[in-house]
Amino acid sequence: MRAKPVDDGDDCHRDACGDQAVFNGGGAGLILHDYLKMREYVEVAPGQFEIGRWGDLIGHLAGAPIFIERTLSDHDAWMTPMPEELKMHLYHVLLSHHGQMDWGSPVTPKTIEALIVHHLDNLDGKLSAAEETKDMTKNFAIGGRVVHLNKDAL
Repeated sequence: MRAKPVDDGDDCHRDACGDQAVFNGGGAGLILHDYLKMREYVEVAPGQFEIGRWGDLIGHLAGAPIFIERTLSDHDAWMTPMPEELKMHLYHVLLSHHGQMDWGSPVTPKTIEALIVHHLDNLDGKLSAAEETKDMTKNFAIGGRVVHLNKDAL
């Protein structure tokens, strides 16, 4: 199955709900994103993390194509080669996951899987901000304002 552009209409929504969406770059992109995001950090004390040298100098967004190329070339001998279309889609999912160019993405999401990964990553960031705010205040009320979220965040 080929990745369909987001503006393809109703067909792309049907495809996104099918089993192929997970294997067509979306699920792999989500897992790779999280793995590469974790690589940005180093443990400086038990349970305490900060951005490490790789995360500071390269980061998960720019590091994605490098990681994919290295991984695929290291395993050419025993893996079935990844089709170029799928590899390009995986690149697209990872490179577009920030959603907007002014948020750091070199491209915007153009497939349904890329859009899903973008929104999941965005939601994760917002929930993390809410948790950090909750942890910083002892009297966090339900419906309390999360300072990291603007009025249009939801």
